[in-house]
Amino acid sequence: MNKFCNLFIIFMIFVSTGCDRMVKPRTKPVKIVVQKENQDAKIIYDLLLTGEEYNKLNKNKKIKKCNQLKQAYQVQAYWQTAWLLVNAINDDFSCLNSVQTLNLLNTIKNTQTESTELLWLNNNQINLVSKLVESKQEIIESNLEINYLRRELEQSEQLLRQYFSKIQELKTIETNINKKLEDE
Repeated sequence: MNKFCNLFIIFMIFVSTGCDRMVKPRTKPVKIVVQKENQDAKIIYDLLLTGEEYNKLNKNKKIKKCNQLKQAYQVQAYWQTAWLLVNAINDDFSCLNSVQTLNLLNTIKNTQTESTELLWLNNNQINLVSKLVESKQEIIESNLEINYLRRELEQSEQLLRQYFSKIQELKTIETNINKKLEDE
């Protein structure tokens, strides 16, 4: 019975630990570092910090920084420089006009593959600036039509004044004729 108890205890220990004791000991879990995501986050963070810095500048310093960034972009067309031009400096379109902004946003869209978050933001900016450009074009067309209609109205008013003047002349002539007829 003693042997049986010893076998039973060994069996219970074996069953409770499973086959873990028979397999090689486990190594420490490998820590996976997603370096690309960290780089994306750092790029976004750096762009946002730089953008915040530029946004705090006064108007004259913003214009100076705008010119520096434009020159830097002409020398080497980095999408990050374009992003700063469009988003950090150009908050009132004093650095780039809306068409230039839209062109840069499309360039960023075609060259920036670093971050899906920035691509999403960039696509939203493209939609907004596109609508702004369309609205400006509609305003220009409306103003042209208003100017055309204003000229038409002025010409009509001039013509109306001429007709009114002629009517007055005719009334005067009629009055004179009526007086002459009465006098006779």
